[in-house]
Order: sequence, then structure tokens, then C-alpha cells
Amino acid sequence: MSVLVMKLKKWKDSRPNRNTFPTSHLETWDERQRRKAALLIIYIKTLVYFSVVAMVMPPTWPYLQSLDPNASKTLVGWIIVGVPALRPVNALLVGWLLKKFSIRAVTIVSGVFILVSCAMWSTAYHAPIYGGYWLLISRFVIGFFGAEFQIGTTHVASATTKEERSTAMTILAGCLSIAYMMAPGVMSAISFVGPVGITVCGFILNMYTVAGLLGLAVYAAALGLFCFYYEESDIAVREEKLAEATSGGGSASSDPEEDLFPSRPVTTDYLAVAVCNLVGAHCYGWLQLPDTMMTPMAMDLYGWSEEHAVRRAGNILTLYGILALAGFALSGRLAKRFPERGIMLGGTLMYLVGALVMFPVMGPTPPMAGPPPGNNSQLEVNVTALHLMKSYRSPGGHAYVMNLAEGGRQEQLPLQLRDLDPVTGRQLGCPATQSWCLTEPRPHLAQLIISFGLVMCATPFVLPMVNSCISKLLPAGNQSVMWGIVNGSANVGRLIYPLLNIYLYTFLGVRAQYGVMIGLCALCVVLLLVTFRRLRPRQETGDKIPLTDTGKPGYGATKADQG
Repeated sequence: MSVLVMKLKKWKDSRPNRNTFPTSHLETWDERQRRKAALLIIYIKTLVYFSVVAMVMPPTWPYLQSLDPNASKTLVGWIIVGVPALRPVNALLVGWLLKKFSIRAVTIVSGVFILVSCAMWSTAYHAPIYGGYWLLISRFVIGFFGAEFQIGTTHVASATTKEERSTAMTILAGCLSIAYMMAPGVMSAISFVGPVGITVCGFILNMYTVAGLLGLAVYAAALGLFCFYYEESDIAVREEKLAEATSGGGSASSDPEEDLFPSRPVTTDYLAVAVCNLVGAHCYGWLQLPDTMMTPMAMDLYGWSEEHAVRRAGNILTLYGILALAGFALSGRLAKRFPERGIMLGGTLMYLVGALVMFPVMGPTPPMAGPPPGNNSQLEVNVTALHLMKSYRSPGGHAYVMNLAEGGRQEQLPLQLRDLDPVTGRQLGCPATQSWCLTEPRPHLAQLIISFGLVMCATPFVLPMVNSCISKLLPAGNQSVMWGIVNGSANVGRLIYPLLNIYLYTFLGVRAQYGVMIGLCALCVVLLLVTFRRLRPRQETGDKIPLTDTGKPGYGATKADQG
């Protein structure tokens, strides 16, 4: 017990306090406390925003089916990528706005439109236009006006010292990644409300609309916290100016060779920044896939009902989130001992392994939904039951099928009613329009779980390191325009990867889908290996320029002079 008390006392003494803190030459203690509080608010707001964005993604397909049983998966793909589709334009616009206006003003305007988007998502059953298009417009609104991560990276780049920046970028990226991993767990809990739910004053409250309302309430609270307690900081600029003044003050160096060979002016390596951008886009794209693909793939490949698919996928992704928390804690410690570029390369290799694991080699084909071709009687029975059960105002049709489906009476069900979701009445299994389901083996459920698990566990070792490398490759100060370009390219990945996977999966199958993903992972690994030596912070340079002639050959003279 005494040993524990001593360790606690030692830890307390080592913590920064009003008399001794590492940035005392740059700020007062009160300024430091306000700066740390602002960073905490940015972390919370980033976590809440991406939780709101991610929470509604897993049930998008069943939500759209409840609005229109004949909806296509391609429309689901566009709804899911509605956010990143407009982000490249948004990123450049927000980067320019952050140069002209304060972070506070840009954040408040952005936050109002995010609240509007959440409200739209919750009212699709009562929309004045087709419900699928209403969901699409909702995602476009949040895609064009949402700017949380760019605001966060701009603030962190400006409000942290070089020593603090890696940790701060890791935490910020961790908030984003953990939101994408934990939000399905929240959706899993909301799924107990059910796809039917209740009607209050004419407003349908089911697991789809409650998710949007919850996001609206939580984000409104985070925005209020920001409005009251946020404060900007420019400690990065002060640190760089102090470093320039100290190095250029005319004092003689203790190392005569350092005086003789002053460092070259530091320039930005834009090729290294471009490679980091590409790897970041790859990481963001992968991060979208479990939320985007797990639910529809589970419904098609394994015949799960939509409620079970949403709930089980949410539970699995929640487990991934817990593992990712450990991964972020580990990556922060590794970044203090190993180069960030090495950690980033290791995480990218994990993506490659995850894609290889998912590739199906042999096994049974997925269960097929729908009646055999030409069986019109079965089709009529199925369509009748579907129309009875899809309506919230037809408990009779719902009760009829539920009573038939009770224990020991499955044999009384018509053939196609046995393959219906007992709650919504939709057919279970792979739709007949996906012809590859007839011939191509499905991946084992363990393959899907391990593959997505590797993807989620790789993210803590890639995304924070990408952001940290970019922030150290760029000059200090207001990096908003450059971060706009970085976030724009990242959102290209968030746009392309879900669409590419949905189209490949729907029309060509899992083998084509993961064959392409293996190729993209291999390309990123090769690019990192080729540019590995260039992915170093701006200050790390060993090149020296001779200042005076020492009389030795090659000192202070060009090759032409020596000739």
C-alpha cells in the first residue's frame, strides 16, 4: 500500500503545475489551462460529430427498404457517400474560410447545418419528396457544411507545440476512428426499439428515426459547450518565432563545425506530403467499409434479418472499438520510441493482410432469396405477405405470419414465407439480381469478422501517424489551406471506397471486390517503401553548407571552383 501511495505521490509531483510546466516560456499557466480546455472541447466535438455521421450508416439499407421495398443498393451507396462526395469542395472552401474568419465563426455556421441534417434524417417517413432522395439530401447537407475534422486539425496544428503535436493528432484521429467503431454499438442498443416502433402525434419513432433524433440532441449539446468555453491559441507560431530568434541571435555556437556548416533553409517535401495524403485517403476509405458493408453483406451472405444484422454488426463493431482504444493507446507509446513512418507502414501492411483474409476460396454459396424462376404462385403469396407486413397500420398481417412462425409450425408456412423476415416481411438471403450468388462461394463468417477486425485495428497505427507526419512536414502556423487539401483528398477515399465496394459486390461478387482491395493495399505499401526515407519532419536534415574556406579541398568551393 505504501508503495502505491509513493507512486501516486511521485506521479502527482511530476505533473505540470503553476510553478513548473514545460511551456512556461511561451504562455502563462492560465493560458495553458484555457488552451488545454479548448483542445478537450475540440476532441469531444469531433467524437460527437463522427458518432452522429457513423451511427446512421449501418441501418441505411434496411431504413431505405422500409421506405421503399423496391429500392436498389446503388441508391444506398450514394446515400452513404453523400457526406464524402461533397467534402473535397467543402474542404477547400473551409480552408479558405478559416484563413478569413475565426474557427469559432466557421464552426457555429457549420454546426447549424449539421443539426438541420440530423432533423432531416429523422423525418424521411414524412418527407415532401421520395424518402430515399430525402435521405440523400440529408447526407449532402452534412457533407457540404460539416467541417469538424478540418477544424480540429487546424486548431491542433496551431494550438500545440511540436512536442505535443503527435499526441494531440493521435487523440484527434482516435476520436474520429473510435466514433466510427463505437457508433454501431449505440445503433445496436437503439435497434431494440425495432423497425416498427411506435407512432407519437403522427411521428414514427423506430430504430431509424430515433438514431437521427439522438444525434441531433447530442450534437446540439456539444455545439453549446463549444460556444461557451472554446478559445483559440497560436502557441505554434510563438514557438517557431522563438526558435528563429534564438538561432538567429548572433550568438556563437558551441560546435565550431556547426558554425562552419549551417543548415540549409528548410523546404517542404510535397512528394512526401502527397504520399501521406494517399495513404490517409486509403485509411479513410477502409474506415468506412465495416459500417457500410457489414450489414448488407451479413443479410445477403448469411440470411440474417435486418434487425439481427444491425444488432449483431453493432455488437461486433463495438468489440472492434474496444480493441481500437487499446490500439490508440499503444500507437501513442510507440510513436515516442519509433519513427511515425515505420508505424504507418506496419498499419498499412495490416490492411493488406485484412484484404487477403477476406478473399473467398471455397465453401458454400450464399442462400438465395426469392421464388424459383417462373413460380408465379409462390411470387403472389410472397408479395401478398410482403404488402401485409410492411405497413405499420396492418398488425393483422404481421400477427398472421408471426402466429404461423411460432414453434413447431414452420411447416405450415408457404415455402417463401419461411424465408421472410418475421418483423418486416422482406425476403432473407442474397437477391436473385446478384447472379454471382449462384456460383461464387461466400466467405466464412469468421473470415468477415477477422478481416474487418484487422482493418479496424490497423487504423490506430495509420491515421494518427499520417496526420502527425503531415503536420511536421508542413511549416508551422495556420495550415488551414493545406489541411483543406489534405482533408479533401481523404474524403475522396471516403467517397470512392464505399461506392467501389458496393458496385463490385453487387454486380461482380466478393472475389472481385477484395481482389481490387488487395491491389490498392499493395500499391500503398509500395509507395511507402519507395518514399520511406523522405517521410521525416522538416527539421531532420543532415545536409550542411560550408560557410567559409578552410583551405581543405572541397570546403567552401563548388566543383567548378575546384576544377
